[in-house]
Amino acid sequence: MPEKDKNKENNENHIELIFVIGGKPRTIPKVNVHQKLSVPATEALKLSNNLPANPLDRWQLMYQNNEVSAESTIEDLKLPNMAEVYMNIRDAKGGN
Repeated sequence: MPEKDKNKENNENHIELIFVIGGKPRTIPKVNVHQKLSVPATEALKLSNNLPANPLDRWQLMYQNNEVSAESTIEDLKLPNMAEVYMNIRDAKGGN
């Protein structure tokens, strides 16, 4: 495959995502659309100094007012380039 085509394919598989944590945006560049959302979400938590105190399973991820699964791929979630994913700490209360 020519280098030009290889770069085009590489760019089509990578996007930037913005994770909003505590009201502050954290941009994660070059996110592979075939990986789970948990990968860039964990990176955003590291950037915001929320790890290790608040691991990913304590967070709710929201995109366009809908909860999204960290275990889904970015492609399956149909997240576009520069999508804003809001991360909120889950309610710490027990029970239903």
